[in-house]
Amino acid sequence: MKKLLYLSMFLWLVLTGCTQEKKEFTVLQWNIWQEGTMVPGGYEAIVDEIIRLRPDFVTLSIITPILQHASPGR
Repeated sequence: MKKLLYLSMFLWLVLTGCTQEKKEFTVLQWNIWQEGTMVPGGYEAIVDEIIRLRPDFVTLSIITPILQHASPGR
């Protein structure tokens, strides 16, 4: 619950700090696998896309083998 409160406060601060000309706030949420390392050039492609899209806020969900094996049968 605290994380949600902190995230809400952060977003409010960012949104109220936007200039009058720019009235949008962009978020990029991306689920990536193995930090892009399982595909040749994958990590660089992730970085290039973030730069190309120029979001105001980025969140990355990363699946690693440790997490995949932590819950067998799922």
